[in-house]
Amino acid sequence: MAAGPYATPWDESEFEAAPNQRRRRTSPRRRLAQARALQMSMHGGHTGAFSRYENDPAVYTFRDGNYDDRPVPFVSPPAMPPMRGSLPMSMTLRPPSPHFDDIDTSPSKKNSRSLREMDRRTILARLDRGEKQSALAKEFRVTRAAICNLNKHRDLVLSRQHEDPLAKHPKKAKRKHDSEDEAEAEDSEISIQDGSNRVSLLLSGESYQSDVHSVALQPAERLIPLLLSRDTTNAAFKRYCDRLMTMVVEEVLAWAHSEARNNIQASGKAPTVCGVSIAPGGQPMLSVFQALEPELPTGHIKLSQQQVGSPVAVVVDLPASVASHSVCLFYAFTDAVGGVRVAKSIRELLNRGAVEELLCLVTLAVSAFTVGELQRAHPSMRIAAAHVESHDDLDDWHQYRENEAQNGAGKVPRSTSRLQLLANRVADIY
Repeated sequence: MAAGPYATPWDESEFEAAPNQRRRRTSPRRRLAQARALQMSMHGGHTGAFSRYENDPAVYTFRDGNYDDRPVPFVSPPAMPPMRGSLPMSMTLRPPSPHFDDIDTSPSKKNSRSLREMDRRTILARLDRGEKQSALAKEFRVTRAAICNLNKHRDLVLSRQHEDPLAKHPKKAKRKHDSEDEAEAEDSEISIQDGSNRVSLLLSGESYQSDVHSVALQPAERLIPLLLSRDTTNAAFKRYCDRLMTMVVEEVLAWAHSEARNNIQASGKAPTVCGVSIAPGGQPMLSVFQALEPELPTGHIKLSQQQVGSPVAVVVDLPASVASHSVCLFYAFTDAVGGVRVAKSIRELLNRGAVEELLCLVTLAVSAFTVGELQRAHPSMRIAAAHVESHDDLDDWHQYRENEAQNGAGKVPRSTSRLQLLANRVADIY
């Protein structure tokens, strides 16, 4: 009888396919069966059934076309050749590894948008200290490309000074209501109008959306009514005003030092803070600044108000290399007239090399109209104020003066605003 399929010799011809054929894959169980069949055929016949265990003879054998029940001794199969392919998944065995706990079993890594704002700044600071991007990517569970992209846009991240530290991907503020959209559209239309339209806007009672950094809000809410009261003596007015100036200047200095520390951590250098007063309204605040920080440089600008036209600077005393300083420009109560003085002083500073991004107007109170005018002319300049005078405050002030006039008190001209009254009193007392 011709040899059956089990008599096929086990050689490399089964594993090496023809060049134009695809290589066949044989399971280990089939190879074991073929090896046993080959061993039985070498002993003179095919077994119809055989046991897997040693010393357990087969039930029968097949010889010369007849069944023979003579037992066939068990012979162990030859050793299997090394397998060239990988084992199936069901048979794959993982060798013990002492580093198995170090394998990252977390879900797929994410991009830099999953990082919080504080994590971004931490990563950039650690990159500056020389840590590897791969180690940071593994620690924060992001891709290395995300760390590289974050380092590429480090200037954009570090320029966001007032973002929420827990925000994952800070963007510009989204518009929530249609009314806000309409207000922003009106603001954009106002920005292209001429000066006469701005005056009519002020008279109509509309105000600009201000971007003012609020400082000492609660003390200002309590002290400004006391400053406006006619019962407040000059000595009490000076005490209240000194107290409010001290709190405002202290908070602005703390904010400036915090920014300087962040800039040092980011770029290794930061501008020095200096104080510049606009006479006469800013001199008391500069005195508070000198008392709190006697080592910081100071300067002052004195303007002469002409009868026709804008004020002219007559005395300008500024620190050396003002371009490398973060300038705090002090003016106590910035009404409409004070806004003109501040605008002229800003132009004098810019002409002498000051950087607009490093300018900050520090004032106790400012009108919303003045804020809009200053930010339109100098959009990069910052404003820190304890109170912003709105149109509602003007209405309350008009009603308050009418009530005082009915009670027999001296009548104040209607054109005099609250800020103008406070500015005049500061100039008289200090």
